[in-house]
Amino acid sequence: MSILTDTGFPPTFLNRYIVSELKHYELIAESEGLVPMVPAIMPTNIEDLYNDSIQIRQTESPLLIVYDRLMRFRPTPFYSHKREQLIYFIYSSDAGKLIDAIRVISNALDREDASAQDINSYNFLNPLLKVSSPPITFSAKNISNKALTGTFATITTSTAHGLLEGDAVEITGVMTGSPATLDARFNGIQYVTDVPSATTFKFKKDSAYVGNVASTAASGSILKKESTPFNIAFHSTRVYQADESRDVAELASARTLFVNKLIVEYDYHVSVDSDSRYT
Repeated sequence: MSILTDTGFPPTFLNRYIVSELKHYELIAESEGLVPMVPAIMPTNIEDLYNDSIQIRQTESPLLIVYDRLMRFRPTPFYSHKREQLIYFIYSSDAGKLIDAIRVISNALDREDASAQDINSYNFLNPLLKVSSPPITFSAKNISNKALTGTFATITTSTAHGLLEGDAVEITGVMTGSPATLDARFNGIQYVTDVPSATTFKFKKDSAYVGNVASTAASGSILKKESTPFNIAFHSTRVYQADESRDVAELASARTLFVNKLIVEYDYHVSVDSDSRYT
């Protein structure tokens, strides 16, 4: 069966990385449930949308980012290498917050890092969960063994886990030390990176948990989670300040808000199965 998410949609992963950076610098509250990223295809009045955002997010002078996909092309004959642009219209009633947001986005993305390591690592270490309608139910499996080599962890289950590479899995109840405490090196929601056998799988942890744990008997459980596969590999990213920002500010719908415009250009390729409809 063909799955639409397998075709890859870069804005989804680029935007959630930007939201995480804005939260890091407290320009978006960690408690805010509404993501302030709105696709431009939604017909709406900016002032109405902004005022609704204030009520829903229960915060003064929030950030609102409306984004649109500008263009898409192939810069080289190598078929899988693609390049496209996003345009961010950034709104706030607080000029200082708007300027700070521009600084964060520019510093995070205008890196010319050929591997786009920060974006790729964030998305790989933070699976994008979803819920189908009706929800898909998975059965929990008991853990029998754990091991850690560098930043790669290995979990062994007492029965077949049923996982595939790229699946998201929630690990809970793995303990360490005496008195026993939850082991942050293993617990959490992760993407599976390798499946050596029907009862073992591997995943990558954040560099904060680098180390070695010899293969040891363990307790706890795993539960497969519905997720959108992170099948995008970003390459270099660049940010341009749009000169027309003053023209945008003249729009009647934005006269009570400060606004700026950034263009983000990025290279990427999509990892797809060999039997995918699109390659």
